[in-house]
Amino acid sequence: MPTCLLTGATGFIGSHAMRDLAARGWDMHALARDPARVASGTAHATDGSLNSIRAALAASQPDVVIHLATCFIKDHRPEQIPELIAGNIAFGTNLLEAMSASACRRLVDVGSYWQHHGREDDDYAASTLYAATKQAFDDIARWYADARGLAVTALHLSDTYGPADPRPKIFTLLERAARSGEALELSPGGQRLDPLYVGDATAALDVAARRLLAGQASGFELFRVSPSQPVTLRELVACWCRVHQATPDLRWGAKPYREREIMQPWLGGTVLPGWTARTGLEEGLRQCAGAGPTA
Repeated sequence: MPTCLLTGATGFIGSHAMRDLAARGWDMHALARDPARVASGTAHATDGSLNSIRAALAASQPDVVIHLATCFIKDHRPEQIPELIAGNIAFGTNLLEAMSASACRRLVDVGSYWQHHGREDDDYAASTLYAATKQAFDDIARWYADARGLAVTALHLSDTYGPADPRPKIFTLLERAARSGEALELSPGGQRLDPLYVGDATAALDVAARRLLAGQASGFELFRVSPSQPVTLRELVACWCRVHQATPDLRWGAKPYREREIMQPWLGGTVLPGWTARTGLEEGLRQCAGAGPTA
């Protein structure tokens, strides 16, 4: 049974990854600031410092590290800059430094399609400061791969969703509006999204980690993880309403597109070898609603 040390285990994707990867045969360990919040696997405490990460690596002896921890702030305020730097650059760099002196030299790093604002090719263009800090960490990881010999697989995920998602995203807002009867103000709805079911996202983590274990990856590699089936926001909402048999009061166009709105999902780069999205949007929404997969 291979061993995985995962950061971000208390987040939405991370909590699913702890369970899903254990079901796929991994001995799961988590590196967490609050180990009591880790619902499964073995938790190791960290304060973000180099010494605490070194101690967790020594205790868990992982074959692969998966770095999911992130500080996501869509529209930052000036006073939040230190938080973004600490969460998305400093912590990850300490992780890389600790790994470079440990027996585990394989890392799966998780980034975002937000690092490719308005791009359909490989080019970098951050949509927000958050995305810029994620890109900065990719560059740092590339240095550790080149200079210290780490094998790093970076995965840029499209927009994730799934059951019990606590994040204030569109499906949560729709459910709240349908339940309360309050109007939901939306943009004109022309932006295109590429929704990724969380089970497909955790499957990609498994594929990437096993590629590293098998010696099929070296240096720094970057792959896209997305279904490649874009839909407009209006189409996404219509699918949700159909699955839930709900008719919330929707006010399309009541809000403008936000500054630097991502109107097209990133479909450039190379899709992670050996992985494909298996859950279509309607089936994924049915599973979120507790209806189970379609026949």
